[in-house]
This record gives sequence, structure tokens and C-alpha cells, in this order.
Amino acid sequence: MCTYDGGKKVKGRKRHFAVDTEGHVLTSVVHPANNQDPLALLIELIYNVSAKETPHMRDTRSIHVRKARSSDAQAISNLLHETGYLRFINEETNEQTEARICAGIATLAASSEHVLLVATYEDDVAQGYGAVHFYANLLIGNEGYISELYLHPLATNQGIGSRLLNALVNEAHARQCRRLRLTNWRTRESYQRHFYAKQGWIENIDAAEFVLLL
Repeated sequence: MCTYDGGKKVKGRKRHFAVDTEGHVLTSVVHPANNQDPLALLIELIYNVSAKETPHMRDTRSIHVRKARSSDAQAISNLLHETGYLRFINEETNEQTEARICAGIATLAASSEHVLLVATYEDDVAQGYGAVHFYANLLIGNEGYISELYLHPLATNQGIGSRLLNALVNEAHARQCRRLRLTNWRTRESYQRHFYAKQGWIENIDAAEFVLLL
């Protein structure tokens, strides 16, 4: 129903939206333009959010993190090709990448010093994966290195990265590690939006990373 808003002096309807911190719409309310009761509107929005489970909220709660299996190789290959980050991945066919990843999953699974996890929804298809490797450090004791944490581009901003990272950190706690390390390229979107810093990680600006290509 279209009515007249005496304050704005326009005819029409009022549309109000409640969103989460990432801008996802949780619910909406449409009122006649002559509704001048903001408290009642706020109460209705709060009631709708509490009573209604949106797809975004439901998906976030249904994320499942588990150890990777050889059957995950195809999904991991697909998400790596979709990201387009790595040149050598882009130069391979999906079949070549899948075969190499399948062999890598078997290698990592054969040793307790490596943990490879995937995050899935109800369909059990990997939306992201992460790998951590543990070793003894004579100076500080046990520590670990997170070598990989990748998500499918369509799976970002859904809490998957945080769930995977927390699961890898829990693996380190279980092994009584003193420290975890990782490399995050400054050109990556995750670095630019301070993903790891928001999770409590500290950037070591005093150290330089050196790589020897073999």
C-alpha cells in the first residue's frame, strides 16, 4: 500500500534491511510511508532476525572440517584452478593437477607430522583446504608451518577460512607446539583485508623470507 510520508513529503513505501557485519542481508521489512514509529520497526527487525534462519547463517553453521581423503583431489584441483593464483597450476590441466594432488594426499596421510584438512558443506565437496606440518625446533621446541590455505573463490566471506585456520591451530595445540608460522603474500586479498591479523597472528616485519628454487 502506498501512503504519504509527511516528513519527506513523498508518496510510497519504506523498506528497511538488517545486515550482518559483512553486508549479508538477514531480513527486510516493508512499511507504509506514513509509519513514523522507529521503535516498532526496530523491534520487528530484531524479531525477524531471531525467528528466521537465512541461507547465509545456515551455511555458516553447517561447515564441516575433516581430514582430506583421496576423493577430495578433484575438488581441490578445481578450486586451485579457479583461484588462478599459481602459474604452474594454471599451466596444468585439471587432470594433471588432480593426479598430483591425489598422490600428495596419500603422502601427507602417511605421516603424523602432516595434517591436511578440508572444509565442506552438507554435500561433502571440499570448498577449501589447509595443510600444516610439524617439526622439532631445538631453540623453542615443537613448532608448525601452515603451507597452504586456499578457498574456492565462491566460498570466501562465509567463515570457511576461519574455521580451517582454527582447526589447524587446534592441531598445533594438541601437539604442544610453541609457535605456528605461515607466509601470506602481500598481493593476496587475504593480506589486504588483514585476515590473519584479525585472527591474532602477528606479522614479523623484521624478518626476510628467502627461497631457494630447486
